[in-house]
Amino acid sequence: MSTHPDVERLLRAGFGVLPLLDRDGVDHALQFWRWGSDRQHLDVVAVFHEDYAVATRLPPQRMWESPLMPMARGPVRSMPFEPLAVAFEQRFQWSPPGDHLRQ
Repeated sequence: MSTHPDVERLLRAGFGVLPLLDRDGVDHALQFWRWGSDRQHLDVVAVFHEDYAVATRLPPQRMWESPLMPMARGPVRSMPFEPLAVAFEQRFQWSPPGDHLRQ
């Protein structure tokens, strides 16, 4: 079985993958996730198209009294899928919240 090279990059970088459903229940995107080594954050990558993927870092706990309240605390990066996957493959790490990806 062959795998898309950018999917393979994220899997090698320790991400799990799930289908991302649209409002009609159609599987139209992929959502990748991985816990940080200290479990103090959750890296999330949503891929909607070869030319559009979004990545952010989330806190480990959700506010369950308002479960749909946005939780992003780090920078949100949108870019084509390939450079984003390559960045994670090359072991880029998220910097503290508010900064950008750095090596």
